[in-house]
Amino acid sequence: MLSDKGSSARMHVQVNMQSLFFIALFRRQTRDVVLKWVERVLPARIPFLPLRNPPARAMNLFITGHIQAFQDGVAKRAAARAADHRYVAGPATPDNDAEPLIT
Repeated sequence: MLSDKGSSARMHVQVNMQSLFFIALFRRQTRDVVLKWVERVLPARIPFLPLRNPPARAMNLFITGHIQAFQDGVAKRAAARAADHRYVAGPATPDNDAEPLIT
C-alpha cells in the first residue's frame, strides 16, 4: 500500500511539473529566460546534427513557431465561433436582439 501512495504522489508531482513547464513556455517572459539559459548550456554546434542555426536558436524557432501556430488556431476557432449565430446570449428580445456571446 505504501508504494501505491508514493507512486501516486510522484505521478502528481510529475504532472504538476509538466504543467508548470508548458505554462512557462507559453509566457513569453519566462520562455525567454528559459531559452537564454538553454543557449548558455548548449554548445554552439553539434557535429552530428546539421542545423542552419545554433541548437539553441533552432530550439527557439521551433518552440516559438509551434506556439504561434497554436495561438493562430485558437484565434481562428474563436472567430469561427463568433461568426456562428447559433451561439446567442438568449432568446431574441427587443433589448438584446439575439446578439452573439463572443464578439
